[in-house]
Amino acid sequence: MVVIAVVVLVVIIVLVVVKVVLVVVVEVVVVLVDVVVVVVVVVVVVVVVVVVEVEVEVVVVVVVVVVVVVVVVVVVEIVIVVIAAIIEVEVVKVVLVVVVVVEVVLVVVVVVVVVVVVVVVVVVVVVVVVVVVVVSSGSSSSSSSSSSSSSSSSSSSSSSSSSVSSSRSSSSSGSGSSSSSSSSSSSSSSSSRSSSSSSRVVVVSSV
Repeated sequence: MVVIAVVVLVVIIVLVVVKVVLVVVVEVVVVLVDVVVVVVVVVVVVVVVVVVEVEVEVVVVVVVVVVVVVVVVVVVEIVIVVIAAIIEVEVVKVVLVVVVVVEVVLVVVVVVVVVVVVVVVVVVVVVVVVVVVVVSSGSSSSSSSSSSSSSSSSSSSSSSSSSVSSSRSSSSSGSGSSSSSSSSSSSSSSSSRSSSSSSRVVVVSSV
């Protein structure tokens, strides 16, 4: 009888140990998932710090709070699961369900925060690119307008110089025509003088 009792006790202990081991393995997987979530949050926060240049103190506080909450939830869950595996009490199972629900809610909150941060980063990058493109296009258009105004001023100066030169040439040609007309008038006066002298000679000879 004693042997049978010992065998039954050993079997019960083995079953409890196996159950606890299985529960611990499951909880290790859960812990790994939580660690992955924490790592993703930290990476996203670092990217936000680099791109958006948020205050470092705020980022450190957020990371510490997330890590502490996840660690506390995981530890409490492991303890409760081990206790529930050893002594199967309904209250412990209810508490375990509550802890699991809280953990799921925390994971959802972390995912939402990550999505919001990614959207903010994308919006900031798009705004910066648009501003750079607008500023560069405005500077190029102003430079082209200044070059066109300088070319128009140079063409107007060249046209004014050509008009000045043409007026000079016309004035010089006018002076030449006036000199030729004066020379023709002087020649006509000399011919009239010669004709009058010849008539005087004829009168004297007849007398």
